[in-house]
Amino acid sequence: MAHSEPARRNPVTAEDLDRAAEGVLAVLAAATDREWREVRAAGLDWTCHATAEHVADDLFFSAVTLAGRSHEQLACWLRAEDGATAAQLVEVIRASAALLTVAFRTAPPGARGACADGRADAEGLLAVGVAELVLHGYDLALGLGLDYRAPVDVARRLLGRLFPQIPEEGWSVDSWHVLLWSTGRADIPGVDAVGRWQWQVEPLDEPRPDLAPVVTRAR
Repeated sequence: MAHSEPARRNPVTAEDLDRAAEGVLAVLAAATDREWREVRAAGLDWTCHATAEHVADDLFFSAVTLAGRSHEQLACWLRAEDGATAAQLVEVIRASAALLTVAFRTAPPGARGACADGRADAEGLLAVGVAELVLHGYDLALGLGLDYRAPVDVARRLLGRLFPQIPEEGWSVDSWHVLLWSTGRADIPGVDAVGRWQWQVEPLDEPRPDLAPVVTRAR
């Protein structure tokens, strides 16, 4: 029987980022007494330390891209200091998330910024930041032996914004599981695995025909 969760296409908001950061960092805080350089993040070739640094960098990059409104991808990245502890990385992620929240809330209408996936609008950059946070938060938590699930309503909005080609209804699992599946992190019974994928970062009224097609639905 299909999951009864209603389908919605509500926009991703700054509150979604705030909630995501609070949830992810609360889970990760339980493992900050460990050496993250010695633990591999689930499903990745990176250590948990490198993955956490990547999350902070993604959030930082989205923030400065939105603030700068550059027509070309900015040549910048965030790197933690040598010797940074896991607890310090958590705080860097928290600060980078707050920076993106401010950049989004103060962006003028029509603001755009160039990134690897295209010429993103403000919501697109925000959504990428939230998605990177919750998905890599999942990778980190799993690698550290912790349990993390993003809020289902946040996952639903991320799917609607970043993967508009994915059907809204008819799934046997909730939106968080579909988001994991859409990025190669989970299986759905009766549905083929995703091969390659890409975010839709431009406004949804600017469809990208070059985006990888979604695999065939349940057999």
